[in-house]
Amino acid sequence: MRKKLRSLCLAVAGIAATASVVTTGAAAAAEPTCGPVAHIFTMQADGDLWLYEHAAPATGGFEWAGAKQIGSGWGGKTFAGPDGRVYNITTGGELRRLRYNGTGWDTYPGGGQFQTIGWGWQAYVQAANRGKITVDADGSIYTLEGDQLRWWRYDEQAGAWAPGSGRVLDTGWGDFDLIAASGKGGLQAQDPAHALHRFRYHAETEQFIVRDVVPEAGWERYGNLFSPGGDLYYSVRPDNGELRWNRFTDDPGWQSVLGSTIGSGWGTDIDVTATTNDCSITLPGPAGS
Repeated sequence: MRKKLRSLCLAVAGIAATASVVTTGAAAAAEPTCGPVAHIFTMQADGDLWLYEHAAPATGGFEWAGAKQIGSGWGGKTFAGPDGRVYNITTGGELRRLRYNGTGWDTYPGGGQFQTIGWGWQAYVQAANRGKITVDADGSIYTLEGDQLRWWRYDEQAGAWAPGSGRVLDTGWGDFDLIAASGKGGLQAQDPAHALHRFRYHAETEQFIVRDVVPEAGWERYGNLFSPGGDLYYSVRPDNGELRWNRFTDDPGWQSVLGSTIGSGWGTDIDVTATTNDCSITLPGPAGS
């Protein structure tokens, strides 16, 4: 089935190589920096995979640089990582790693366009668990399993999972039904009331710098949640199909209670995800570091 293009405001000309958010209020807050576009992948109900380029990821403007179909026959669960990496979990639980290089899919030894890096991941294909897996800007995978938050990383040079993969980072996460990573170790976790709890894990010291903070300034958000990095987030509203953008800062919290509407017609997508290092932000490390 040929994908119908959503109504996009194309703004190719004049897109800067980097952009920064201009805000009022917390002047000391670090500003995110983005490349010219954020790469948003959508898996359709008919199995088509599309790539959309949001041309204003740092500001949340309704500006798009293009859209194109880059795959067909997709199913299961699809989510993105850094540098064009895309992961797919088949209905049989096979975890596959691919990489879109801007013009096509990388080819791996043997001639295939994907590598199988794990088995037994089928729980995340189920409707209740689709939001319980996410990847941050350095390729770390976080999963919710019962009340546990787990960490994983695939070492591409070694062709194997890194030491410590699968370890439990924290417990008491049983009430959360969704997690979304942004940057290196930044996590938002959603509770049954749709409130988002802020966490930040520092992998080098294996500790949480920020743990279970619900900001005073919230975001009335429903649906999925994903990030291009830099503490910037997108969400698709399931009731009306709007694609919304928002920015999080540790103080006071979300930039907007409602978020900025940057697209429509996204409600039929099975999965919507973004390259996780298209934007970045400098955040303080642990006290004393």
